[in-house]
Amino acid sequence: MDARESLAKKVAIISVVSNILLTVGKLFVGWYGKSDAVLADGIHSAADVFASIIVLLVIKIANKPADKEHPYGHGKAEVIVSGIVGLVLLIVSFYVVYEAIMGFFHPISTPNILAMWVAIISYGAKEIRYFINF
Repeated sequence: MDARESLAKKVAIISVVSNILLTVGKLFVGWYGKSDAVLADGIHSAADVFASIIVLLVIKIANKPADKEHPYGHGKAEVIVSGIVGLVLLIVSFYVVYEAIMGFFHPISTPNILAMWVAIISYGAKEIRYFINF
């Protein structure tokens, strides 16, 4: 395993673990705290988990050397997976927009203060992860 593949795997694993924790926390608190924003962010984090797992799986394929069937290597696997991940995130965004529009037709409820704290913790965790990934 070369240094690039090792580093990519390490970053992807950190991303998966942190996003799983954020997803579970945000989905639960969004539901319990009656916060559509935190719930939507939890759904987005779940899509990030999916994307990170897919990246982990494709890293090994993309780093294979050229062979008879693939004389230019397997690097295009990353491009294909990027398109799939982008499509999944697009579908999730449509769902979030749909739920936001439907929210206009339901009575307004005040979210629990716990939702604010989870949003702040999530922001901090994502900033830390950004600097780790960078």
